Amino acid sequence: MHLFSHPSFWNTMILHPSLCTRNGERKYVDIDSGEWWQSIAAEVDPYIVLALMLASDKTTVSGNGRTEAWPVYLKLGNVPSNIRNDPAYHASRVLAYFPTIDWKLGNSPEWFTSAKYSVIHYCLSRILKPFRQKNKKKLQAFEMKGPYGKDYKCVPALCTYIGDLPEQRMLALVKGGSSVCSCPRCTTPTESFHLPYTFSFEDDTTAARSKEHMKSLYEEGKKKFKDGRKTAKATEHERENSFHIVKNAFWELPFFDIHRALTVDDLHQLGGVYYHLLECIERMLKDDPKGSQLIKRITTRAALIPSFRNLCSFKTGYLVSSLTNPTFSELKDHMAIFLVCAHDLLPPQAVRCMRHFIDFFHQATAKEHSKESLADLRESLKLFNEHSPIFEQWSKSNLRFPKYHALWKYAYDIEQLGSIGGFSTTQSEAQHKTGAKKPARRTNFRPETFTTQMGEYVMYQDLLHDEYEYKVSQKVIANSTESIITPQPAKYSLTSVLEKGNYVPFDKILKRRPDITIDVYDLTRSYLDILKNGSKVHKKKNWPKPTSKGVSSYAMCYLFVIHI
Repeated sequence: MHLFSHPSFWNTMILHPSLCTRNGERKYVDIDSGEWWQSIAAEVDPYIVLALMLASDKTTVSGNGRTEAWPVYLKLGNVPSNIRNDPAYHASRVLAYFPTIDWKLGNSPEWFTSAKYSVIHYCLSRILKPFRQKNKKKLQAFEMKGPYGKDYKCVPALCTYIGDLPEQRMLALVKGGSSVCSCPRCTTPTESFHLPYTFSFEDDTTAARSKEHMKSLYEEGKKKFKDGRKTAKATEHERENSFHIVKNAFWELPFFDIHRALTVDDLHQLGGVYYHLLECIERMLKDDPKGSQLIKRITTRAALIPSFRNLCSFKTGYLVSSLTNPTFSELKDHMAIFLVCAHDLLPPQAVRCMRHFIDFFHQATAKEHSKESLADLRESLKLFNEHSPIFEQWSKSNLRFPKYHALWKYAYDIEQLGSIGGFSTTQSEAQHKTGAKKPARRTNFRPETFTTQMGEYVMYQDLLHDEYEYKVSQKVIANSTESIITPQPAKYSLTSVLEKGNYVPFDKILKRRPDITIDVYDLTRSYLDILKNGSKVHKKKNWPKPTSKGVSSYAMCYLFVIHI
């Protein structure tokens, strides 16, 4: 495979699963430190696991919004996350473009979705054809060129397929909307999406979808066809099991279980649940007799918070109705000041619910995890779920929607694949700029030719990017020896900010970084003045330079306020 042998990744290519620790405690950081790679490596031993990471998403590529492209991206989990997610390394490549199929004559008929999914899965079968096993009864390894031009015997396995909810339903061939079981990863009834749920593919009692179960449903439904046409019995079979009678392209490949490969989506799920809760809070306030006064006080508090770097300003409005298509980053900034602005103006149960969700959000998006942190993550989610019924009467779906249900899958996915930053949809969304929008500007936007023109542009762009790397690599290969290859160790430890075995105190960090000292002092002073005077203050350039003792007390107060 091209990425596996690319010279830019020779020194960092991961060939085996790893045990990552910090101070003797196991940590889940990247894909190689998770349980998924451990289990696959045990099955294919002694071969190398080629961890394939696919992603796809439809996006608009023209200024008038009429033309769309549907790129498919490929990354290797064998490349560390800090490299494969960095655009400068060009580690994520455009693999193909799906055809964009839309019904433009009003509401689409019932058969249209199945026909569309059939076309997409046929395209997927063509894309995945090189990974098919010739002998299905015996495991087959592919000989590939790897780091430093050496030959490796590899077994490709689908690690993740990153996509939003409509994309996941298309890949799993699951019906959406108000169907009986609309989750693409399990058979939990849609009416139970608001209830606690323990998810695991290793436990048969969790109702997780499997390739064998879905294949049996397909074969049973196919028998109900007559003369190649879908009958009323076949349609009823689809509705009862909430799936489409379409052959899945991933069934023909070993280690390509699409239901395991689908992952949680922090961009749309965490952001979507938070946005939904904000809508419920606004409806709650508007139904309150004193709602207008409460809304005014919350908005005023948000506007009085001083402006500083990396925090979005909410001067024009803080409630969700005042936000126009907020980004994920803006929602995180909104979340950062929510409790400060509304902690005493909402019912106590609503405040506790929001606090536990914010705790869950920050725990889930952490860069490293341990067994203890995952236990805290599950506990925060449990407390959030216990307090969430206060929002049911203001929720249009009564909190029975897929994004809420997906929260129970975060702990499992972190154990399997490491921190969610390694397989977030934010990377594929950001790659649309170079993988879809920029190539589209080099085309004539004609429906019959522009996708081909985009593919040609991307191909030449990749060749130009790789030309220099391969010229340099020839000299390295000529002089390389076996001792040059340094694969990822089977066990490694993460280091901390330590001083003689102890953590560095906060005071010393502030002394070493005067810029942090002044920032913390200014922000703390401004925030305390707001609480005292109730009016906005600006930074004063003539403030005296604080002493280390004074800075420490201000910093402790500031951190205490943030913690509350």
